[in-house]
Amino acid sequence: MINAIMGLRAAPITEVKNRNDQQDRKKEDVDVKKALENIISATKIFNNKISFEYEEEMKKMVVKVIDGETGKMIRQIPHEEIVRLSKYIDKLDGLLIDRYI
Repeated sequence: MINAIMGLRAAPITEVKNRNDQQDRKKEDVDVKKALENIISATKIFNNKISFEYEEEMKKMVVKVIDGETGKMIRQIPHEEIVRLSKYIDKLDGLLIDRYI
């Protein structure tokens, strides 16, 4: 009421909340980018490369550390066997449900 008298427009609470959520997301994006830049620069010290891949079937990020000289993978997180096992379990889950229901 006071805002209307003074000619000011108050933003609805949902509009303010959405604006704050967007600002929080932008800040998180900046924080993640800075962290990734730090990780990548740290791997350069050891002449290694790092790659981030999104595994669709697992719906998780897979990180690989690669030797800069040979191009061979040094380490993968989560481990290759865990990725394979996760995919296999998802397929089994579908078979069990389809077969016994």
